[in-house]
Amino acid sequence: MVERVARPRVGHIQFLNCLPIYWGLMRSGALIDVDLHKDSPDRLSAALVAGDLDIGPISHVEYLRHADELLLLPDLAVGSDGPVLSVNVVSTRPLAELDGGKVALGSTSRTGVLLAQLLLGERYGVRPEYFRCRPT
Repeated sequence: MVERVARPRVGHIQFLNCLPIYWGLMRSGALIDVDLHKDSPDRLSAALVAGDLDIGPISHVEYLRHADELLLLPDLAVGSDGPVLSVNVVSTRPLAELDGGKVALGSTSRTGVLLAQLLLGERYGVRPEYFRCRPT
């Protein structure tokens, strides 16, 4: 009897900044032999940490939280050495006036959530009441 080898479970974020990585995998033919899981960054990070994925993207923050459990692939990252404007804080009031107010945080980016909280807390000294919501 021939034993079937499970195909590697690979996480995929459908964001433009991840396209070069997956384009390279597709061009090499490597995607034919994998079980591709498309989802949001936060869900893929959770799946990778839980062992439900074999390979996948993970935010820097989530990697640092679980560095003892994960193996980081060298020379492979989505990054920038300048502004990217991927995290935005939008308010009808000055940010310094948000102390105690309600602030919605997106549900798909753990890094974006952390950066927004750091910006409001450290730079503006406010502690709003945060709640999570879908990006829409």
